[in-house]
Amino acid sequence: MDAAQYKNYVLVLLVAQALSFLRQRLKPKRV
Repeated sequence: MDAAQYKNYVLVLLVAQALSFLRQRLKPKRV
């Protein structure tokens, strides 16, 4: 795996984490 692929992989992981985090924060607190 070269540097460019590694950066893309890390970027995708960070974006996925940020999206799941935002989804939880923006989720209405209905139970």
